[in-house]
Amino acid sequence: MTEYMVTGYTLPNAYHKALKVLHRFGEVVPCPDYNTEQKELTMTMVVENPLGEPMISRCMIAGPRELEQYRQEMLDGILDFEVARGNWPYTYHGRMENQIPFIVEELRRNPHSRRAVINLRYLIDQHSDDPACLQHVQYFIRDGKLHCKVLFRSNDACKATFMNAFALIMLQERIADELGIPVGSYVHRANSF
Repeated sequence: MTEYMVTGYTLPNAYHKALKVLHRFGEVVPCPDYNTEQKELTMTMVVENPLGEPMISRCMIAGPRELEQYRQEMLDGILDFEVARGNWPYTYHGRMENQIPFIVEELRRNPHSRRAVINLRYLIDQHSDDPACLQHVQYFIRDGKLHCKVLFRSNDACKATFMNAFALIMLQERIADELGIPVGSYVHRANSF
């Protein structure tokens, strides 16, 4: 499986480059879980200035209302009740919320730490029909800025990637604000993009 990397100054810039690379170089492979085929490759998007404008992509399938709802879902857990109702097996917020205080404490304790990692893959995912796509999020303080690196096992390029990255950048900003430092780069890797 071929790996590709794109770099953009803003999130939309990097995302648009990634879509072009997928279109041009992606390989069509079977996707039997959904009875279809998909075009895929391994993609790493580097966003140099995650808060740089414009932050919104015109290629995003959803609208501003859906993007804001997703941001609130990931950062504030506005849909965590769906788990209690039995409609969803988990939410990203539900898996992250108790780990975020550790991230802040660890980076305050040791600004050079490599241990500030949020794990989202649980053992239960091995036998789930809906395993988490987002595997882990790692934070680093380097050059006085909070950098973020995320790993997705699989990431739907058209339907999910932009919204995932946008919300994770908003979380990066929230943690940076709590630490009192600026936001650094954002790196988004999808093993199957």
